[in-house]
Amino acid sequence: WAALFASGVIAFNGSRLLVGTWHDILDAAPGPEVVHRIRSTAGTVSGVDAIDKCRVRRSGLGLFVDIHVVVDGDLPVRAGHAIAHRVKDLLKASDLQVLDAVVHVEPRADKPPPPPPEA
Repeated sequence: WAALFASGVIAFNGSRLLVGTWHDILDAAPGPEVVHRIRSTAGTVSGVDAIDKCRVRRSGLGLFVDIHVVVDGDLPVRAGHAIAHRVKDLLKASDLQVLDAVVHVEPRADKPPPPPPEA
């Protein structure tokens, strides 16, 4: 009976450990508090007006982030690119364990886009 009881305890603890790590193996999304911290961290970068979309997935012990930042639509491409790099560098340097971040730059929609050039 003791061996049967020990087997039950081992099976119970093993299944509990498996369920806990199953989400990490399958690249599950972290909780909303982690996404909120990522959004607020990215929003502190100079030049970022807002955060549009933010998708985060866990892979092992780290996070992969896909984030859309809203910037002034009249900025030159190089300036928008520099803002995106600052966002990425800040996220990777934070204590959030971000392994990589893809930062999309979106123009602020307070003005309509210019008409396309005529051919």
